[in-house]
Amino acid sequence: MQFPVLGLIGSGHDYGVLDEVLQKRGVSADDVSTDEDVDYRIINYAPALFRHPLFVNIEFPERAGALLQFMTGIKDLASLCYFNYAYSGERVGRALVGMEFDTPANQQACLDRINTMLHDHTGCIRAAREVSDETFFRLTGKARRI
Repeated sequence: MQFPVLGLIGSGHDYGVLDEVLQKRGVSADDVSTDEDVDYRIINYAPALFRHPLFVNIEFPERAGALLQFMTGIKDLASLCYFNYAYSGERVGRALVGMEFDTPANQQACLDRINTMLHDHTGCIRAAREVSDETFFRLTGKARRI
């Protein structure tokens, strides 16, 4: 069984109030913020460092090497700044990939390369789409530059 983990930011007082409210409602909660498995569930990244970020939902065949092939195809243009993937046992894997670029030109070149990968014979990715403006804002704290 897997238990949900919620990440919250607040003061010690805020957490005390939250614990009281949960207890009154018959809900138990534990602080697991320092547990090793939680370190891998929480995605730490620094949006303030982003200059030209791109966040893309990628679908790829759930086969050995498919995601590596995609990453190899963009490694000269992009730095990985965010990655969220969970194995689901399906034939298709899905990942939210965040990439950072030195220049807008490299960002566009990467988008062009992703589009080429969608239509080439390698089959390393099946679908790719940029995140919505709302998701981009939640991830970066900024509006997407057009």
